[in-house]
This record gives sequence, C-alpha cells and structure tokens, in this order.
Amino acid sequence: MMTVEEEYLAKFSSELKQGKIKTAPSWEYFDKISKNFPIEGTQVAWTKVPGAVGKKLTSEELADYIENAAIFADTVLTDHGILNEDKVVIINDSAIECALELSPELYLTRIRDFLDLPQHNFLVSVNASWLIAFTMEGFLWFGKSPALYHDVK
Repeated sequence: MMTVEEEYLAKFSSELKQGKIKTAPSWEYFDKISKNFPIEGTQVAWTKVPGAVGKKLTSEELADYIENAAIFADTVLTDHGILNEDKVVIINDSAIECALELSPELYLTRIRDFLDLPQHNFLVSVNASWLIAFTMEGFLWFGKSPALYHDVK
C-alpha cells in the first residue's frame, strides 16, 4: 500500500522523470517563510502583512473549493507578474514531506491536482518574497514578505 506522499507524487511521475518538477526539503521553505513573514502560533499573521489579499470562500464556494482556489491562484499569479518567474515552490503542512519546485506555467496547468490533497497548501517563491496559502478552512491568502517588502515589486 502506498503512503499519501507516494500517491501524491505518483500523479506527477512523468514531470518528475522529465525534470520539470524537482523535489527539495520542505523545511527549507518553511524556514524562509518564518523569517520573512510575521507568524502567530503556526500560521502566517496575514493581517500584519501589508497589502495582503485574502478571500474567505462562502459555503457555496467551498463546495467547489479546488476550482475557486485555482481561479484565485491564476488571478494572483497573473496580476503580480509571477508567471515571469523561473520557478515556484509547492509545500504542504503535513502529509507531504518534500517541496516541489516547478515553473509557474506547469503549476497553473496542474493546479487542480496539486490542490487535491486535504491539507493546507502553499505556493511560495524560491526566496519566500511572496506566498499564497490555501487553507482547509476555506481561506485563500496572498501576500508579499514584509521583511523583503522594499525588494519585492
């Protein structure tokens, strides 16, 4: 029987074999986030992130969580010029031990597969200058690092 992580990664076996997706230790990215964003408990304190954009999905929107999260991510990636970056990183809060590094275009192409895991999911830049959070409680957040705010456009 496969673990949750093995099942998750199996969905991307072709991209992993082709080198379009690479794995990395997720703790490195969580460490960068904790240095670049205000943290309260174990979560980003979004109300302390200048210019953060948040959306709470309604009960109707939660019924189609993955589709609404995909629309939010597409809007953020497009509006903030993130599609021009070479690489973005996917991390999850528990079941998946590794981070996945890939192009923003591939992320948008396969976003429904990446989000099809019942846990908090995060998309972050390589240097954690920005972060998108998809929570299981139906909150969608995007913000730029206050610690790096002067360097982030």
